[in-house]
Amino acid sequence: MSETREEVILAGISVRALAQSAWRTGYAVHAVDAFGDRDLAECARTTLGLVRDLATPYSARAAAEAALGWNRPVAGVAYGSGFENHPDAVAILARGRVVWGNRPDVLTRVRDPLRLGRVLRRLGFPAPAVRASPPTLTARAWLRKPRRSGGGQGIAIWDGGPVPRDQVLQERIEGVPGSVSFLADGRRAAMLGLSAQLVGDPAFGSTGYRYCGSVIAPGGPALFDRQETVWSGAAALVSTLTVEFGLVGLNGVDFIAQDGVPY
Repeated sequence: MSETREEVILAGISVRALAQSAWRTGYAVHAVDAFGDRDLAECARTTLGLVRDLATPYSARAAAEAALGWNRPVAGVAYGSGFENHPDAVAILARGRVVWGNRPDVLTRVRDPLRLGRVLRRLGFPAPAVRASPPTLTARAWLRKPRRSGGGQGIAIWDGGPVPRDQVLQERIEGVPGSVSFLADGRRAAMLGLSAQLVGDPAFGSTGYRYCGSVIAPGGPALFDRQETVWSGAAALVSTLTVEFGLVGLNGVDFIAQDGVPY
């Protein structure tokens, strides 16, 4: 008798890790990503590589539209990194399906850097100033960042001049870059781990503010000054953001740790 599994659709630039997890959990996987490579095929019932199979450059929208081709009942759909910048693509992926993750309206709100900054400051959390226009007089240093950011790409020191509509200015905070991963159900958050980020390290082929890895040392040396305080601050932050924005699924927040405070 053949094995019967509930089916799930996964989409992202690379979904191998998601697919392996889903397959081990007992799901039959249909996966679309940029590559559709061999190790993905080993844990997926069907695969579609946009570049290889469709000769199409990868984008979140292209992946979502390709996933519509699997017009069949599934237990759910999940998306990988990068989709959070494209709520319209998530909306395509979600047509008639249950989304395992944040829905488009949630992404639209939480991925707005101006809104996020206002919410954090209103709730009393330390956060860098964010603005859409050049400051008049300021002693602060500012970073110029894309609104649809990811992996530190496109971030640079602001040296004056206008701010394009697809970018914002964010106050530059000195400290150690870090990240927290957590699971959420819209009401509660469970911390999974705290890591220090490697940024712009030429030893890993990186420059500027580009992300190039993470370091986690459970039971080892502290990654941050006053690490317990950083942990408790991050826990309070993710719990509050979960309730304020209705976050669900696997989420992450990047921060700069300075004197035990995650900004």
